[in-house]
Amino acid sequence: MLSTSVNDIAKKSGHEYTLEQINRVVEDIKKEVNIEEMKLGDVNANAGSVYSFLSSTDKAHLADAYQYALDNNTNLKDVAIAAGSLGRARYVEAKISSGTTYSYYRPEEKQNADTSDAVDQKETDKTEIAPKTDYFKSLMEQLKKDELFSSNPFLRSTLIQDVSSANLQHTIPLFLKDEITEISD
Repeated sequence: MLSTSVNDIAKKSGHEYTLEQINRVVEDIKKEVNIEEMKLGDVNANAGSVYSFLSSTDKAHLADAYQYALDNNTNLKDVAIAAGSLGRARYVEAKISSGTTYSYYRPEEKQNADTSDAVDQKETDKTEIAPKTDYFKSLMEQLKKDELFSSNPFLRSTLIQDVSSANLQHTIPLFLKDEITEISD
């Protein structure tokens, strides 16, 4: 990404630069800003970053989302939440691919699950899960209206919506449901 940015700036300057000159600028910037290439994620590590499990396509899509947020003065926190949610889902996906068996507990619904009071309570429960900050309250309101991250079109993809809404509600993303065992009462 840094090489691409340097190449773009070099082209816009009107001067011809050699590949060697551009590579030297990239290396200098990396040292000055302390940019290190992120190592691939290790599913067996006790620590690390979920961002290391993002694919190059994921990273490019999120870079577009960050750029859109910067260019249009939309909330950068939205992109950070989406990136963290996607990274966490990719981590779980990698763990499953490496042989880890995942399961989650889902208590059985009460007998009166079909009553309107029960449905209203379920909706209330969804909003009670997330922290009580104004920002998270606004995210939960957006989620209820099916407008999560509506100010940034790069965050409206099915995958980003799936992992982010699952993260906010402490549930399993739909694309992983078939890979994870549900345990109920």
